[in-house]
Amino acid sequence: MNFDLNFQPQVARKVNRHGKAKILSAEELPELFSKGLQTERDRCIFAICYFTTCRISECVQLQLGDVQNGVITFRKATTKGKGATRQIAIDANLKPFLDSWLNDRGSVNSPYLFPGRRGSKTGHLTARMADEILREACDQVGIDGASTHSFRRSGITNLHKQGYAPHEIAQVSGHRDITNVSHYIG
Repeated sequence: MNFDLNFQPQVARKVNRHGKAKILSAEELPELFSKGLQTERDRCIFAICYFTTCRISECVQLQLGDVQNGVITFRKATTKGKGATRQIAIDANLKPFLDSWLNDRGSVNSPYLFPGRRGSKTGHLTARMADEILREACDQVGIDGASTHSFRRSGITNLHKQGYAPHEIAQVSGHRDITNVSHYIG
């Protein structure tokens, strides 16, 4: 009788909305932004999630006043676990997405950067709606296993590959414990 273990590590990915969010490749990101995401708003939402490593719930709750003077402010009230307010400089690669969306958005009478439908309870686009938008975009370009959280994981992984220290990544991403950062890196 043989009791040797033949463990084959598997790449973690989401299956039917369960598991770890996929880390998007350098080929998938531009494909998604150029051919999958259909509107300036949609591209801006997911660009913010990628370039700031924020959660989708933090992104959709941004108010116009949270984006000014080259900085995005994620208010304590909108962060997971009601962590600290954090401010992230607007990356040069994110700025064109924001500028395009703000130009398209115009002067809609809403304090939110991404207003919801008229009469919505929250007043802003919901995380669930953003998830539906992303699913349609992924179907459009044939990307499997991605979720709204993929942009956070991909952004954190990219920062790690660029040589940022775990404590710097934790500060940007809003993690209080730097050991949590390792769970995001692929």
